[in-house]
Amino acid sequence: MDQMAAKGEVMNEKQQAEFKKPTLEKYEKEDDENRPLGIILCSDKNEEQIELLELGESDIHIAKYLTVLPPKDKFEKRLHRAIENAKQKYKIKNYKEDELI
Repeated sequence: MDQMAAKGEVMNEKQQAEFKKPTLEKYEKEDDENRPLGIILCSDKNEEQIELLELGESDIHIAKYLTVLPPKDKFEKRLHRAIENAKQKYKIKNYKEDELI
């Protein structure tokens, strides 16, 4: 699939999420729940395309999923890097790895 087609698909997903979020918030959200957010899953995450979608302040996020797992050592490094990024982002202290399980 070429880049323009891929961008079109992600844009379509963004438009669907923008439509569904207010509907969910108005008709499905319970009083004790947070606002809904949208997550668009992609097998390939192009940072330039994501930037052009202008998702910065929205509650719509894009995540890359793996179609094939990398070798165990690379997967572990990537997982630990994601954990470190989350710890910094959410200022988590006294974290223990077994708390993920």
